[in-house]
Amino acid sequence: MATMIFTCVNSFAALITDEDAVNWLDWGGVATVSAYSSRPVPDFENIAADIRRVFPRHAELLENALTFKEIGRFCFVHAGIRPGVQLARQTEYDLRWIRAGFLDHIDGFGHVVLHGHTITKSLWPEVYSNRIALDTGAYRTGRLSAAVVRRDALSHFVCTELTETGAIHVGEWQPD
Repeated sequence: MATMIFTCVNSFAALITDEDAVNWLDWGGVATVSAYSSRPVPDFENIAADIRRVFPRHAELLENALTFKEIGRFCFVHAGIRPGVQLARQTEYDLRWIRAGFLDHIDGFGHVVLHGHTITKSLWPEVYSNRIALDTGAYRTGRLSAAVVRRDALSHFVCTELTETGAIHVGEWQPD
């Protein structure tokens, strides 16, 4: 039986007044808000209400998403984890926003960490000894990626591609 892990994405409510909001908006947030809003110009103050009204199942999914999930030797998170801190003691902020200290960490974390949040340089999933990076910049590439894990091992990736005609191609992908 397949299990889908959905880790918590950055909430809209926490994004509107700080520096992270500006970064989020620059890195696909405007496109996300525009996709969810029925208004000609996205209304940031009412976006949560718009999502709940127009996409109630999406709102439920976001509200019930996990901050992290451990399965065997893997840990699934949105952004990453702080090295040297037990999973149970990770801050919600780090799980959703961390980059510095996580992306450049070369030692093990106790788990192989599967994460998004930072677009990979190759724009394809990238596998490292201690983490698997899945953010392939969907807002600008049309490529959304997921890892398939079977029997405590990475099996392959599933990636979407937006074609020139607007169709979405879904296929398996293996790193070189």
